[in-house]
Amino acid sequence: MTTRTIEAAFPLTPLQEGMLYHTIREPAAGLFHVQCTAELHGPLVVEHFTRAWQIAAMRHAALRTFFTWEGRERPLQVVRPRVTIDVDVLDWSTVDDAAQHARWTELLRGDRERGFDLTVAPLMRLTVARLAPDRHRLLWAMHHAIADGWSALVVLDEVVRDYATLVEGVAPNVDRGPSFDRFVGWTEAQDPARDEAFWRRTLSALPGPVGLPGGWSRRRGGHRVRTTLVLTEEETRALRAAAARLRVTVNTLLMGAWAVMLARHAGRDDVVFGATVSERPAEIPDVDRAVGLYLSTVPVRAPSQRGGVVAEWLRELHIALGDARAHGTPGLAAIQRWSGLPTTVPLFESLVVFENFPERAMRPFVAGTAAPSISSGGHLMLRSAEMDVPNDIPLVLLALPGDRMVLHVVHDPAAIPDAVAARLPAQIATVLSGFATDAGRPLDDLTTLSPAERATVLREWSGARVELPACVDVLDRFEQQVTARPDALALSTERERVTYSALDRRANRLAQRLASAGLGHGTVVGILADEAVDAIVGMIAALKAGAAYAPLDPRAAPARLERMAASLNGVLATASLAVRAGRTAHTLPLDDAADLPEECPPRARTSAAAAYVVFTSGSTGEPKGVIVERAHLAASTAARDVYYPEPPQRFLLLSPISVDSAVAGIYWTLASGGTLVLPPPRGEQDIAGLTQLVEREEVTHTLLVPSLYRTLLEHADPRRLASVRCVVVAGEECSPEVVRLHHARLPGVALHNEYGPSEATVWATAAELTGESAATSDSRVSIGRPIPGARVYLLGDALRPVPVGSVGEICIGGACVARGYLGLADETRQRFIADPFVPGGRIYRTGDRGRFREDGQIEFLGRSDDQIKVRGFRVEPGEIEHALAAHPAVREAAVVLARPALTDDVAGLVAALSGLPDDQVERLLRDVEAMA
Repeated sequence: MTTRTIEAAFPLTPLQEGMLYHTIREPAAGLFHVQCTAELHGPLVVEHFTRAWQIAAMRHAALRTFFTWEGRERPLQVVRPRVTIDVDVLDWSTVDDAAQHARWTELLRGDRERGFDLTVAPLMRLTVARLAPDRHRLLWAMHHAIADGWSALVVLDEVVRDYATLVEGVAPNVDRGPSFDRFVGWTEAQDPARDEAFWRRTLSALPGPVGLPGGWSRRRGGHRVRTTLVLTEEETRALRAAAARLRVTVNTLLMGAWAVMLARHAGRDDVVFGATVSERPAEIPDVDRAVGLYLSTVPVRAPSQRGGVVAEWLRELHIALGDARAHGTPGLAAIQRWSGLPTTVPLFESLVVFENFPERAMRPFVAGTAAPSISSGGHLMLRSAEMDVPNDIPLVLLALPGDRMVLHVVHDPAAIPDAVAARLPAQIATVLSGFATDAGRPLDDLTTLSPAERATVLREWSGARVELPACVDVLDRFEQQVTARPDALALSTERERVTYSALDRRANRLAQRLASAGLGHGTVVGILADEAVDAIVGMIAALKAGAAYAPLDPRAAPARLERMAASLNGVLATASLAVRAGRTAHTLPLDDAADLPEECPPRARTSAAAAYVVFTSGSTGEPKGVIVERAHLAASTAARDVYYPEPPQRFLLLSPISVDSAVAGIYWTLASGGTLVLPPPRGEQDIAGLTQLVEREEVTHTLLVPSLYRTLLEHADPRRLASVRCVVVAGEECSPEVVRLHHARLPGVALHNEYGPSEATVWATAAELTGESAATSDSRVSIGRPIPGARVYLLGDALRPVPVGSVGEICIGGACVARGYLGLADETRQRFIADPFVPGGRIYRTGDRGRFREDGQIEFLGRSDDQIKVRGFRVEPGEIEHALAAHPAVREAAVVLARPALTDDVAGLVAALSGLPDDQVERLLRDVEAMA
């Protein structure tokens, strides 16, 4: 029973006010509901144990406190002169260990759901579960606003000592502890103007909170998971020695390791995190044995890591920590206002708690060390005590000093994957080791990856150990098929069928035409044709002449087409399109070779010669050409032979000839002796006609963008797709819904997801998508692992490998990396760089973001810049904006990607125009289309 009289009433500290506010706002969330647990060994007399807790409540006013706020301008904490402490005893001694564990888990869950009525003291409750006659488990639940971890240890130590005294028949002394109102008064005596000036200066231009490891968004869940790592005595001594040598505290080293870990995961140097520090001012007598919330939580903005040296940076961080602590009394609500961030944007997403308790109080919290328990003189021993960390933050590091430092990482599994969080303690320990062994090194040299994790991501998962068999030039492979299967069908359209021998003869004659015009080795010939058959003949002819080719889209805007053609040595064009390539040095008709010899002209055999140039969108407003060498094309095609279990018998080519993904179907099919099925122009827009084509041509393989495949699956009769054995999706992100639809409509048909930019010769990774690939609606579809011959790294700043589950830039190395950009030496040097892990190798920095899953599969997470994909076409909004802004009627231009509500997959470009009548807008868009 609790008395209704009042012993004292006084205001709350800012931290208490924040806890009270959040608890009132979300009463069912279990925020600041602390559960302290421990094991009790030895005979337990419940009467004496309950009496010891009653004495603790008499001694410490915080254990008799409740809160009131209704009708008040400012809330108060109120102390009752007396409360009754009850201990609920449960007997589980008759059930086995598994049942005891299950009941304990349920007890913790039920206690958290029960919560607390903040208007009723005491804001704590006790439960003891009897596991055996001399073994019990204790649950001490409380609201965090009444006590901190230091206070909990003070109380536990006193309870065990008082229990021993009671067992011996002696009445303990009930000497009152220091009153918490002294600390409240000390807090309110600080200078708020000084603190405001500090925080406005410190948090100016803050970019916002640092993302959680793994790149996941913050989603509050109901429970927390703890992962623990205990350092060795040698490692702990090394940390203390390093702190002394650097003239900083061990706490600074921990904060520094946390900052480095966050920076590596987030890919940014300017990181902010929270730090909870003990505030026990010496002005308060006996403050070490006081019970209450003697804490402050402050944001810590770590100094920028870019270009720093470990020792100097740690000393700067030490000063920053001291300054933050000295100005922490106003509380987070006030600091948030001074930061300039909206109140809805948290200052930080993670928290570091360094529990620097008195040595005697530390013993029960360091299980597994030399002094793991509190003993009551042989009567009762308290062991393996643990206390919750604040559960309003999704990620917390709790560090416990001692002979062997203990690192607890506590995370919200609704916000951070368990596997990602499980690696964090080892990553922190790796950084701490780097601090201790060489503080004179650059910060950029520090890694969070343990040697084992580094070996996993750089060797096992990157593809570095996968060898590609000897590659044969695709032209040689095609000619081998001509010899072996001259009458087999190579190309099939609605209007014609072309055998391998016929295709070879047509290409030979055209190659002779190119050679006679001087368009051989070292030249790039544009292919501009309305008909796909003509375009493919031109491609093979260019390769036979020793030249490279550039497929051009006859539907492109004239101005854009002229700019692309002007960068080439010549253009092969149909008569109707020749005029559009008039600015080039040579314009040759595709059909002007009928009288030329049918033998292939002599050509240089060099794998380093260019095979083709494919144009992509450029951010400067100009299209840029990617140069792919013959060796790259040979390796890309050979990788398909290794990855896919069977070659295509009849491949439906749905990619436009001018798009690099067409390369996959053309050369994989013609190098394997299959038939390339070519749909009519814009055939992909007619789903009914496409379905009929698949059935009529008995298509076995195809490659298409996921949005088109989804439309096909939703509208086509699956019975008419019975010949299909393998579907490849590529060119844009594949949704889980596409995977589910595929396996529902075409069970037994293989589905593969390919990823790769033009600069990696069409593909670099691939994944077979099973039904389990889209088990949940919010899962991302994997882009798989590196293909044979490719290396794929996920790198952060300074080209450091990022931890598993963290976001990094996808960088591609290996046999398929292109030469560079046509006529753009500077951009080539920026994007194609030396491989930092393979001497003599090169990698291409894609600008795409991704992360490794636990199984080594890669998830694609979008771009790090503004580049976008629309129906498989790579588009730089800057190029369109440049074209819009070039029009005299446009002052400013902006282009965005819009997703209509009708479907999640199909996206389109939207250019917003304002201030013009409708007829002028239409005229403007026509003008811009012609310019683009």
